[in-house]
Amino acid sequence: GHNGRDELTSMVLVPQCVAAVDIPVIAAGGFASGQSVVAALALGAEAVQMGTRFMMSQESSAHKEYKKLLCETPENATMLALKQHVPVRLIKNQFYQDIRAMENRCESVENLIQHLGRGRAKKGMLEGDLVQGELEAGQVCGSLNDLPTVEEIVNKIKTEYANCIKNL
Repeated sequence: GHNGRDELTSMVLVPQCVAAVDIPVIAAGGFASGQSVVAALALGAEAVQMGTRFMMSQESSAHKEYKKLLCETPENATMLALKQHVPVRLIKNQFYQDIRAMENRCESVENLIQHLGRGRAKKGMLEGDLVQGELEAGQVCGSLNDLPTVEEIVNKIKTEYANCIKNL
């Protein structure tokens, strides 16, 4: 689910992966609906991973304030950061702004790692620090504004998938 340093989109990367390996490919990045499952399968993937969609469920261990924020986050409110270390898409909170400023100053990977520290993702996503926590989220959060149960998510995806296949 993490972006690569080259920022290739799923539409480009999935078929390249399928062509390059002789193992099942699980597509990740932007998948949250039955239609997107159909697209991933059409690109050659055998399955999808839906991180943000299932993080935005009732059963998710994400903090309730973080889930609420995700429901209000438009697709343009995230940005790829920490590309020199481990590329990750973050919601543009104060922590992100600090990292962005460091990257703009071309600070070393060591300084970025030091600022990141340990447990920052836990602080943000599990403990609900929406200011200084690391808030990872995919762009797909911009098309999601609810917190259904996992059962409801799966049933909706199955229905959307069947309708999409029927309408092809």
